[in-house]
Amino acid sequence: MVHDSAGKVIGSLSERVPLPTFPAMVEALACKKALSFAKELSIAECCFEGDAKIIFKAVSNQDCGNPEYGNVIRDYLSQVIFKVVFSLMLNV
Repeated sequence: MVHDSAGKVIGSLSERVPLPTFPAMVEALACKKALSFAKELSIAECCFEGDAKIIFKAVSNQDCGNPEYGNVIRDYLSQVIFKVVFSLMLNV
């Protein structure tokens, strides 16, 4: 779901993908797809929410060294052309 600053829904995206073996890879792919979708909607500033701390740390530190998802992080970082804020949601 994509919301504007007032909370109004301005777009949504759903995609079926084959599940990789590593859960963080699913989160990395979702983050990359969300960025592409935001660019399609011409969004200048966005906040991504997720629950994979390892992916948020990798993106924040521009760490592409992990063999499982590093290539996805690298692709993601090459697409960033606007301000991105990350919000980590932890399920307790």
